[in-house]
Amino acid sequence: MLVLDFDGVIADAFDECAAVAWLGMRPNERDGAAEDHLGRAPASFAERFRAVRPYCRTLDHFIVAHVPGSTEIADQADFDRRFAEAGEARAAAFAERATAAREAIRRRDPAAWAAMHTLYPGIAELIRGAGAPVAIVTAKDEPSVRAILVAHGLEEGVRAVLGECHDKARELERLCAEAGLDAASSVFIDDNLDNVLRVRSTGARTFWARWGYSTPEQHARAEALGVDALDLADLPGLASASRI
Repeated sequence: MLVLDFDGVIADAFDECAAVAWLGMRPNERDGAAEDHLGRAPASFAERFRAVRPYCRTLDHFIVAHVPGSTEIADQADFDRRFAEAGEARAAAFAERATAAREAIRRRDPAAWAAMHTLYPGIAELIRGAGAPVAIVTAKDEPSVRAILVAHGLEEGVRAVLGECHDKARELERLCAEAGLDAASSVFIDDNLDNVLRVRSTGARTFWARWGYSTPEQHARAEALGVDALDLADLPGLASASRI
């Protein structure tokens, strides 16, 4: 089984995520066309969001872009501290508003919203030629992921979509159990290093996607921990059935 993250692995959704993060604090501004939302945010917010995006595993983490000093985050521990300072209740409320904003702009202008998600080169071929069941395990909500798959003609190549996931290791184990497979027979790809490390503990064959959202510190950490990494140029070889 091939198990993929979505944002940062299948699609570059930076503009969409930045728009949703902006609207998570401004729910009354979500009535315009989807492509206008990032433009409504000040340039300083886009800069802050770009700085925090590599550290985010779930939608509530996007709130850190609204925290003063977010562009000065030094590492994952610093990010986690700033997220904790935002407060659990505040972050949960933010995530609810951001989810509602995403749904609103997706329904208002589906084509413009879908266009904010660009497939990475070689990903469509990987999904279509995997030679094994393909599942998506992501922090993005399932309806959004399925809508993007349809927009790119990939819906038939994906067996399962598990959205709004906070524990990808558990979800991978559940998927494998339901399919009668051992976790060790699966391949997992994510651009978030912590997700890769957690799933690696299940025995799954894991890869860190270096084309996604990352920092130099994460690259050094991945190398120090012996994490197997992939570049987009590696995808054609991985797509063969014998590799998956």
